Amino acid sequence: MACTFFGVYFGYYGLSTWIAVLVDSAGIGDAYTVAIYYALATLPGNVVGFLLIDRIGRRRLLAGAMGLSACFGVLLVATLAVAPDSIRSTLAVAAALLVNASTTAGFAALDALAAESFCTKRKATAVGLLCAVGRVASIGAQVVNASLSKSP
Repeated sequence: MACTFFGVYFGYYGLSTWIAVLVDSAGIGDAYTVAIYYALATLPGNVVGFLLIDRIGRRRLLAGAMGLSACFGVLLVATLAVAPDSIRSTLAVAAALLVNASTTAGFAALDALAAESFCTKRKATAVGLLCAVGRVASIGAQVVNASLSKSP
């Protein structure tokens, strides 16, 4: 479970802080407006997570949300690499928003799964350690982003 926390936090915080750089370098438009849209995309992700968590289960929601997030991430990269200029900005922003929404649904499932995986006596310590692993991953994502911004 610690590996899952690490991966989800690393991916989410890595992209969420890198999105402004991607938008700016691709010439899509105002990076700050896109960053606001990106942050607002958490709302539908939370709603979807709320509606599906009991219907399909935590593990299925987590797997489905992370699978969708990966697919939308590939779409984002493909859009920035090969899409015609006429539709590049729309597709790239839509893909980034869908990555964020699906990852947010995955966060809901991951948090619920973590809380249910441990007995009451050890739950607070275990979930606290898992969140600490996630925070270390988010810091690592910033280090990676910094090294990517310095490289040609």
